[in-house]
Amino acid sequence: MEAANISLLDGALINGNFAYKSTNQAKLTPGAKVSGLVDWQRLDPAPKAEKNTPANAFGSFLLSIASALLIWFLVRIWRPELWAGLSTSIAEQPLKTIGIGVMAFLVTPLLIILLMITIIGLPLGIILGLVYGITLYLSKIIVAVFVGSLLTKRFGWTERHKGVWPVLLGLAVVILLMKIPILGTVVWLLVVFTGLGALISSNYKATA
Repeated sequence: MEAANISLLDGALINGNFAYKSTNQAKLTPGAKVSGLVDWQRLDPAPKAEKNTPANAFGSFLLSIASALLIWFLVRIWRPELWAGLSTSIAEQPLKTIGIGVMAFLVTPLLIILLMITIIGLPLGIILGLVYGITLYLSKIIVAVFVGSLLTKRFGWTERHKGVWPVLLGLAVVILLMKIPILGTVVWLLVVFTGLGALISSNYKATA
């Protein structure tokens, strides 16, 4: 027998052993009789699932923005023109950029698998997998920079504080859209396709 709470009431009679699993010890009233042994196996209470409260959702939203903004800032210090170049690649040929991103999104995992099933290609497959995961994360920052750039041009904003405010707004828009049920999945895919395509297009132009 297994239950959270077990009680044997007056008149209850068990001819034999009484074995049970429970988080609490069974309650045996004076009128209940067990002819054999009472074997209690204590169960640990199930951990309480964290409630998805508005406060938790808002905290997760702010954390996502803060982490992405920090990465944007560090990359901007390292390579000041990188984000602008990626944004330009999207603006110049958006459909082509998305198409390239779709191909990269589909082909790269297959390539990783093929590399990892061979001993020689295993290290390269691991490296490629890490790079692929990083680029998936960077995609939302790339698209956020692009969105921020569009808004800046649309409303004629002047760049202040190294352009952090348009990027912050772009991140808020992108991350908020990705958290909407069902629609968020579509937005995430579009963001990933665009970001991957921009990275590949920008690197191709740099080496051409």
